[in-house]
Amino acid sequence: ARGRRRLGTGLVLGPAAYVAVLLLAVFPAFPPGGYVYGDRLYGDFATDLPGALLYLARPDHLAARLATPENGLYLAGLLVPVAFLPLLAPGVLLLAVQLPLNMVSSWPYAHEIRYHYVAPIVPFVFLALVRVLGRAARHPKVAIAALAVGVLAGQVLFASPWLFPREGQRWWRGLATDAEEKQDVSALLERIAPEASVSAHYRFL
Repeated sequence: ARGRRRLGTGLVLGPAAYVAVLLLAVFPAFPPGGYVYGDRLYGDFATDLPGALLYLARPDHLAARLATPENGLYLAGLLVPVAFLPLLAPGVLLLAVQLPLNMVSSWPYAHEIRYHYVAPIVPFVFLALVRVLGRAARHPKVAIAALAVGVLAGQVLFASPWLFPREGQRWWRGLATDAEEKQDVSALLERIAPEASVSAHYRFL
């Protein structure tokens, strides 16, 4: 931002080299399959990271990964509450490198705003919003009115049931589709002796 190109270049190349060493040397030295979460990122379209990069280098492949209904809903959930104003500061949004990674990811949860995979992106959405509101200082009423509409629309369309859970036997974690899982987990818990010590996967917890 201040034109300190040498510093900026170092901040880009240094972490890039560090990640390259991790992916190409450290991870393969421990798990035989390389990056332990590689299948979550590219498991349905490549077998390794170089193959994934070659696949996504083709514009038609990349467009097919990005232009999906899930990604459309994902972007709407991110941008409707801020009235799409951050799109007016695309330079700031481009810094949220986790956004395109989530959109091409093989992991379904990465495409949903209700999971923690969206957390690294949210600060850049609001940084872009701040940038836009700063530019609109001469005409703040229009921007504030748009933001108010966006907040209301976001609450109506995307209010997370995890934040405001619905009550009742048909709901678990606020979602009707999880009710069957609640029954299964309850049945498993009943089979454990009261005095037993257990170590369970997070989904079971």
